[in-house]
Amino acid sequence: TVSNYRANVPQQIRHDQFDVRVDYALKSNNNLYARVSYKRSEPRVLDGGLPVEQIGYRVQTRMARQVAISDTWTLTPRLINELKLGFARNFNPARGQLLGQELVELLGIQGLQPAPGVENVPSLPITGFQTVAPLSKQAPAENTYQLVDQLTHIRGRHNIKGGVEYRPQQYNAPVPAQFGSYSFTGFATGNAWGDFLLAIPQTTTRNYVRPTRYARFYHLSWFIQDDFKLSQNLTLNYGLRYDYNQPARDKRDIIFNVDPLNGRLVVPNQSIIDQFVNPLFPRAIPIVTASAAAFPERSLRRGDHNNFQPRFGAAWRPFGGSKTVLRGGYGFYNDDFTADIFSALYGGPFSLTETFVNVINNSTPSLTLQRPFLGAGSTGNVDVTGLDLNLRNAYVQQWNATLERDLGGTVGLRLSYIGTKATKLVFGRNVNMPTPSTTPFNQNRRPYPLFRNITARTNGGNQIYHALTTQIERKWTRGLSFMGAWTWAKNLTDVDEIGGVEAGTVIENAFDRSRERADAQYTPRHRFISSLIWELPVGKGKRLLSTHPVNAVLGGWQLSASYIAQTGEFLTPSFAGVDPSNTQTVGGIPDRIRNGNLPAGERTIDRWFDVSAFAVPAANSGRFGTSGRGVISGPGRQIASAAMFKSFPVREQMFVRVQISFTNLFNKANFDVPALNISAPNNVGTIRATSGRDLAGPRNALIGARLDW
Repeated sequence: TVSNYRANVPQQIRHDQFDVRVDYALKSNNNLYARVSYKRSEPRVLDGGLPVEQIGYRVQTRMARQVAISDTWTLTPRLINELKLGFARNFNPARGQLLGQELVELLGIQGLQPAPGVENVPSLPITGFQTVAPLSKQAPAENTYQLVDQLTHIRGRHNIKGGVEYRPQQYNAPVPAQFGSYSFTGFATGNAWGDFLLAIPQTTTRNYVRPTRYARFYHLSWFIQDDFKLSQNLTLNYGLRYDYNQPARDKRDIIFNVDPLNGRLVVPNQSIIDQFVNPLFPRAIPIVTASAAAFPERSLRRGDHNNFQPRFGAAWRPFGGSKTVLRGGYGFYNDDFTADIFSALYGGPFSLTETFVNVINNSTPSLTLQRPFLGAGSTGNVDVTGLDLNLRNAYVQQWNATLERDLGGTVGLRLSYIGTKATKLVFGRNVNMPTPSTTPFNQNRRPYPLFRNITARTNGGNQIYHALTTQIERKWTRGLSFMGAWTWAKNLTDVDEIGGVEAGTVIENAFDRSRERADAQYTPRHRFISSLIWELPVGKGKRLLSTHPVNAVLGGWQLSASYIAQTGEFLTPSFAGVDPSNTQTVGGIPDRIRNGNLPAGERTIDRWFDVSAFAVPAANSGRFGTSGRGVISGPGRQIASAAMFKSFPVREQMFVRVQISFTNLFNKANFDVPALNISAPNNVGTIRATSGRDLAGPRNALIGARLDW
């Protein structure tokens, strides 16, 4: 693709919001406050990367409601109790405007259950081309309840705090019909576009509608800590926290899990098998009850009851006074699970995900776009994802050391070292992958031939992070404050969460997680951030034009500015269309012949890296590619933004606030990552888009006014 279509399309987001707060003194030592908030957002934005004239705008209305009540009771001058109650609801219905059934009938796709009136579309990714993906219809609703009670006791040189939190959560989501995915990679003709024109996909996927999701779970936590002023120059902080993250369950128990040791599926009870298993699910695949498999009946996995997290910190003024402070700390932190990791248990025998891989015999493909699926209920095509029966919460150890120095003039310097080590990170592993071999793939080489892929989400991943930070800051004094900070960081992990999935990525080679170890993609090696607020010295009481007639217009302005600069992401090349490992793993990481990174002066948007440094592994080589992850350095970015503000008095306690702001003030082109698929020779290594992170996109100006009273 030459990416030669450009258009400026008007987009807008409407926000409506109100907050109401009431404060009330029950007694002189007992204060109560209550707050109610409501926010409604309606984005009118592009959907799916196609012209508005063809598919319209996204239809979305996001509503958030919050209620908070707090009671602070001073029992004695040294004993204070704070009780908090809260409720939050987020409802985010969204959809495109294209009807999937109409497109399926237009394309002649067979083998899908009819679903008229559903605003989803078939997915047709073509290697080397921009994937057109309008938003799938969704209407998720999430409710969170919260009860927190905290007690503070001051005793001599000790400040002791303890508390407990109980937080039930609910996640509800209907599951609308999908219309399949059809991938064109060039496996038939050597050209992905050619395969598309001939309607010969390499892989196809379909799933079926299942009952609405009703996830339920809760968090229970308690802590106790003590700030101990050991001397005038030394303060210690130590404590212990405990978290219990209840394994989620479904309100109606319509979930499943995988028993990978026996190649079978597990559901809560017999009534689920009798009432909710999809009638098209292959009858040959064994499904048993939780009691028969010795699984917990409702959650289908055991809880983690061992999440104790000790923490220790210290602050020391080695020379007395307040000019120099040394700080340090070490602690354990727990990684809670949400409903996201639980969502995999809603598939299996209920929504039935089937994946088919095309083969060509005597110049005739077994699958075409019009006939993209084999018969319903056939074995060897079913994909399932399960959670380890003994899945544990990952934990992080964090340590830091900081030197702070007052340089005078309200300017301070901070030098910091921060380290973290994450253990037992969750990742995905295809336990049904056959051993890589020079023997051509055959379904019978899988441990469980009745299935295709069985992805087990389990613990075992690791991550370690080291960073050095230098920061200089001036606190607000005489109309000026500023801050600048530079960070050098190295973040290595073998389960980089690049897909936004809570349960981690699925490793390519199920037998070798170590080959995944690399720099985390989104942790830059260098990052600099700075900010400034300056009350301009113009107008009444200032050095300039203090008595000039134009003071009312030119005086009283504030300038704020920020600047962000960072090095690029760590990127991984890929290939598509072939299975050199003979494991039915189509595509993946290629071989690496040379470094691949070009000198900085040779990088352009038409050739960002040396594509010839990578190659597709030889056919039937029985192995995966030799390249590591994160071996290509992507484009960095630099963003300068600025704004000016002024409040004009209207009358007593009423002001009009005027604002003029710019993001990416100098309109610097901050490029997105290059195309990385070496199987698309006309596209790989090129950059055809700009980045939007950190407001790095094209310059954006805003002029606004607000009435305050």
